Amino acid sequence: MRTRRSVPELLARRMYTSADLQARVGKSQARVSMAIIALGDRVCKIGAARSMRYALAGPILGAAAAQPLNCLGGEAHPVR
Repeated sequence: MRTRRSVPELLARRMYTSADLQARVGKSQARVSMAIIALGDRVCKIGAARSMRYALAGPILGAAAAQPLNCLGGEAHPVR
């Protein structure tokens, strides 16, 4: 028999839609939504509406998951 996992455990491994999470944890849409909201900024939302997928942000080479993103021009000068 397969053990049911929690929403954070599943999202730590890969991206899922809300429907996928509901099926895997055996909970209603409302319960899954509350679990996602409870994770706060740790959750990355990819896509929109019914195609939205969720994943947990993880460390990047040992650094924090949230990192500033800078765009450099052709001569490596910051673009504003």
